[in-house]
Amino acid sequence: MKKSLILSFVLLFVACGVPRKVEEPPIDPYQHLTSTSVLEHCDPPTENYMFPIFGDMYFITRHKNCGGVDDMLITHFSPEISDLQETAVKLLVILYTRQPDENLEYEHIKTYVGTGAEPHSIFYRLINKDPVTKEVPQDVIQ
Repeated sequence: MKKSLILSFVLLFVACGVPRKVEEPPIDPYQHLTSTSVLEHCDPPTENYMFPIFGDMYFITRHKNCGGVDDMLITHFSPEISDLQETAVKLLVILYTRQPDENLEYEHIKTYVGTGAEPHSIFYRLINKDPVTKEVPQDVIQ
């Protein structure tokens, strides 16, 4: 009798289950970043470049203190987002961060799929590693 009563309680708890807290997905802190929002709300870029690669034009801009990011590199391009475009963008970002006069790392923030007249954009945070110190040899100073 006791065993059947315990078994029925166990089955009742298993069937009904224990209420679980529903986990909400985290809010994207960069959901507001678009090609247009950068133009409207950020200062003009500190650097900008255009590169033709594989028949497409890639426009790269660097912004300081834009959209909640201290140092941001953005690549804009059209007409589509494919593996080829994403690879070209990553190559440009890697080459940019390997400049000899800066010691930078990059972190992908967001890929924005443009709508209508807006270009597609891929946003990166630039992180300054230990500053590069250029020491002048003592024999050159003398």
